[in-house]
Amino acid sequence: HTEMGLSFSQALELLSDVGEDELAEWEQEWRHSSSAAGGRQELRYCTPAVSVIDTLFSDKSDGRALRSLHFNDRLDIAQSCATVDAAGKVRHDWPPPTSGPT
Repeated sequence: HTEMGLSFSQALELLSDVGEDELAEWEQEWRHSSSAAGGRQELRYCTPAVSVIDTLFSDKSDGRALRSLHFNDRLDIAQSCATVDAAGKVRHDWPPPTSGPT
């Protein structure tokens, strides 16, 4: 949305005209591009203001992920993050990485 000069709210409003098949295709492309960047991403929760995104670690086979909170108008900045296991449980004994994809 930022590349188009739109706020997240404006982009969300435009999505009301997009069909479910097109959205599913975009989601597949997004997952593929995020995998190529070093970690598969999955959208866990979203409101018009915030999104929660899991980034699965490509170097871990146990399903752990970095769960991050983002303001939708600044998706490039993680506001907070925690490591979660394959079941989605926050693991405070697994510190988040200090570098890599978020």
